[in-house]
Amino acid sequence: MPAFTKRTTSLAGLFILIAGFLFLTWNSVSHGPYIYDEADYVSAASRGVLANAFESGSISVVQLVKIALDSRGSKGRASLSEWIRNSNDVSFYRHWHGPLGFYYLIAVGVAGQSEFVHRLSMLVFPLLTLIVTWFACWRLLPETMKFGGAVLTTALVAWNFIATRPSEIAPHQLYALAAIVSIVFLALAIQTEVRRYWYASVAFAALAILTLEIGFVLIFLLLLMAWIERKSLQTSASMLAKSAALYLGIIFILWPAAILQLSIVKAYMSLVYIAMYRKHWGDVTPLGSWQLRIQHSPVQWLLLAAALILFFARRDLPVRRVALPFLLFGGLTLLVLARVANDTARYDLPYFQAFNFFTGLVLTVAIYDFKPLVRNLVIAGTAAACLFTTWFAMQSTREIPSSVPRVLEAVRRDGLTSASILAPQNLVPVLHYYFPESRLRGYGDAAPTSDDLRAAAYDAIIEPDNRVEKLH
Repeated sequence: MPAFTKRTTSLAGLFILIAGFLFLTWNSVSHGPYIYDEADYVSAASRGVLANAFESGSISVVQLVKIALDSRGSKGRASLSEWIRNSNDVSFYRHWHGPLGFYYLIAVGVAGQSEFVHRLSMLVFPLLTLIVTWFACWRLLPETMKFGGAVLTTALVAWNFIATRPSEIAPHQLYALAAIVSIVFLALAIQTEVRRYWYASVAFAALAILTLEIGFVLIFLLLLMAWIERKSLQTSASMLAKSAALYLGIIFILWPAAILQLSIVKAYMSLVYIAMYRKHWGDVTPLGSWQLRIQHSPVQWLLLAAALILFFARRDLPVRRVALPFLLFGGLTLLVLARVANDTARYDLPYFQAFNFFTGLVLTVAIYDFKPLVRNLVIAGTAAACLFTTWFAMQSTREIPSSVPRVLEAVRRDGLTSASILAPQNLVPVLHYYFPESRLRGYGDAAPTSDDLRAAAYDAIIEPDNRVEKLH
């Protein structure tokens, strides 16, 4: 195939995949007020780059341990949230995540604060993940399999519910991008035996942990692959020392507080705290979480099972060595998150995209054993199935109109913008963001308890059904 034709075909395929992604996400971005996590994240970003980088005035690790131990139990956790929120600790508003995603929010905010614009800007990361996947396949796959494999793998990665649903403001899409790029560079280092790809992988692993604390999984992956591929990578003490210096150097430059104030330790303390006291969100069980995952992305999970069988059955797969890091990363991350049950798509991003990349690489090799017509039909059929099932899942999970705008309007109408309010815990961050002068206490039960009611003299109570009751 002439170079011009090959380039044109590649770009045409990429544009079709991008068009499919935009079709799936069209009209899915909310214009409404910020919700629970979003309100805190935007509050953190509003404090600026220096506040997020250095975290001056942040609660110390020792102090945080003490108040966490004193606040065990649901009522204690509400008091902990209230106490830290009143302390104005920027790392709390980030929910202890690294600051990289918040630097991006700060940059977006330069163009003006808007709920819709902030949410829309989150789609940049899955789009970049799509593009990275496309071009990575052209480097990692054998020459005769590049185009078909790129179509198949990118469709699996980009046209799925987990990638297209989370347009809310959160760092998880950025983390998924950084992790995929890190693993791609690791695979290139294994394939080409070029050392600079290894260091690029280390650099993006550092960016990943600057985004989400679960990025430590990439450290284990790098060390594991440095041992498994010690011959091709020429693993040595010098290489590992330089890698550590690069990794820590990037963290120190972009997040000085991580080292100077041990802020990164607080992130892992929060993981332990959640694991001990909040194993699931709402009424979702582990079984329910898996039912939703399979229901929303049946094609990807079914093909992952097929890819795993092929990977372990066929030792002669030409992509075996470059596919292994994606499988290990997905498996290790899923193991770490095994106890967390949820119905929120973004929490599955850290491992799901790596599994999809692995599936695409392995199945590409398998289907290229077929005749060209059959092979092309399989690739086109798989892509179409991904598109259809994702569109169906998006339509069936359209968000119910929120009552939050009515609550905010009632608070303004009743002159409660600086009042003392008892509210459901999930409304506290939202009220705090829109009414920073208000004094808030949250309750986590089905209704305020007698202890909640006696805790302060309130001007208003927001009932569990979000009715605002003005007391005086």
